Amino acid sequence: MGERKQACADRLLDEAEHAYRLAFASSHTEVMALKRRRDAGRVVEPAKGYFARSDVYKSLSKRAQAMYLIRAVAQKHPTWIFASFSAALVYGLQVSHRYLDTVHIVVGSHERKYKPGGFITCHQMGDVEPMVVAGIRVTSLFQTLLDCACSASFRYGLAVVDSAVHWNLTTVSELKVYFDSCGKRKRGIATARKVLQWVDGKSENGGESVARAVMIELGFVVPELQREVVDPMDSTQVKRVDYYWLLSDGTEVMAELDGKGKYKGTGDVAKDIEAAIENFSDERLRESHLNLTRALVVRFSFAQAIDEDYMRRLLTCAGIPLREAS
Repeated sequence: MGERKQACADRLLDEAEHAYRLAFASSHTEVMALKRRRDAGRVVEPAKGYFARSDVYKSLSKRAQAMYLIRAVAQKHPTWIFASFSAALVYGLQVSHRYLDTVHIVVGSHERKYKPGGFITCHQMGDVEPMVVAGIRVTSLFQTLLDCACSASFRYGLAVVDSAVHWNLTTVSELKVYFDSCGKRKRGIATARKVLQWVDGKSENGGESVARAVMIELGFVVPELQREVVDPMDSTQVKRVDYYWLLSDGTEVMAELDGKGKYKGTGDVAKDIEAAIENFSDERLRESHLNLTRALVVRFSFAQAIDEDYMRRLLTCAGIPLREAS
């Protein structure tokens, strides 16, 4: 009997891994088989009723972990429609880690809200015509962006909408029309309209969007994004900087968000150390070349970017002026 349960658990976990999702049980026997593995420490249960091998799950990024859960829920409940940040993740948009622990689904206006294990958030809507993206039923892109922009804070809503424009999934003008027609009296619409005011598809990732949002919130002049700069050491090479300002006295200021994501480990300690050293060396060489342009070059991490006091002092010291009151 023990061998049979072990084989049952292996089958469920193998099938799930092949489909890049978490495993779930369809019978009491399967539940007990998976829970026995969990109790032995070989399996984790990230959400109630959903399982994965410990080593596999821990090797995934936070974003991948969230997608494994969404795919599992979609497999178990094929008629469900995913909404808000879950739908945004399915579309491939830049969703902050703070919004990845919950699965967002649509329920009808009169349906009972579903709360299994506390990881499901229900969004009551009228008739929804779902889109199917990567085999998963989700709210339309416009509805998804409106929901995210209304639910998130300005800085994290900007990251989601920036990424949609960056990947040419929509335009600011299209979103303005939709937000005006479908966002009336919607809770959070003022924040969503502020997001549209500052959207810039040149932002290449969520971290860059969030850092720019902090600059906006602090009242500084908004930088030009992804400015091309000719390498003084090689005129055939052009480098792009994350943020660029030309001050009134002619001083050029370039700012870059440290890309620590490039140093994410692979599990091989020796290779990870080698890659980190190589990347660090490349960034220092890049910075030394930018300094030869005689511009002021500043760098900051994501943690520093969301530290408002730090960013205020950094940008002030760099000479970045405040925006004129409109």
